[in-house]
Amino acid sequence: MANWFTYDWQEKGETAKYAVDLALGEQGSAEDYPFVFRLYCSAPKEINGRCRRHADAILTKCVKEGFLFAGRVDTATCIQFYFYGKAKVSLASMEYAYAKEKLLSCRADVQEDPSWSFYGEQLCPDAAKYQTEQNREMIARMAKAGDYTPASRRVRLHMFFPSEPLLVMFSEQARHAGFALSDTQFYPDMERAYGIAIIKIATLNKPDVDALTTSAIYLAQNYDGTLLYWDAPVVPKHSPLR
Repeated sequence: MANWFTYDWQEKGETAKYAVDLALGEQGSAEDYPFVFRLYCSAPKEINGRCRRHADAILTKCVKEGFLFAGRVDTATCIQFYFYGKAKVSLASMEYAYAKEKLLSCRADVQEDPSWSFYGEQLCPDAAKYQTEQNREMIARMAKAGDYTPASRRVRLHMFFPSEPLLVMFSEQARHAGFALSDTQFYPDMERAYGIAIIKIATLNKPDVDALTTSAIYLAQNYDGTLLYWDAPVVPKHSPLR
């Protein structure tokens, strides 16, 4: 059974919505499906509901041809589908699936990927990509509590490391990256016991929070660190802090 996970990310500088089947390996193996197929469906202007229906109809035809549907990336002007197949010659079947399409401009290609590296590295979420969906949930909870998300405020990111020297090295890099340093924490029962809160002024608009957490996560990974959670004060709509 498919297990779909969606997240917001960037695709060649554009805001994109990614969707990936995390249970793809339950449907087939890399040994049996060693080729990755990429299908691009572009609209003359912006992708709308009619465009999506046309693209989804092509997707259905491809799945019926025996391709494993791995994921998709939706941008404002293009829908990209990714599949795994058994042979390069299956590209002809995919091209046939969109041969009569008039609304969308479609093209497909194929390349060998016997280790499913494209799936693992490009589609499956890493810690920063997973965090974008946790950000969505956190922002929704704060908005429900009365927060005016466009207001700027101090956002505190709580980062944790396996040793104090690694924390110190990270702190210096975080400072150079524009973060302010706040209080340190120590939880001896945790694998990464040494923590520090780093701060930046930001709104709680999701793209701003995503950019903030992504920057911190990737910076911390250089020191075997992780983002445990973030918090921020609730700013009501009529607050003088706005």
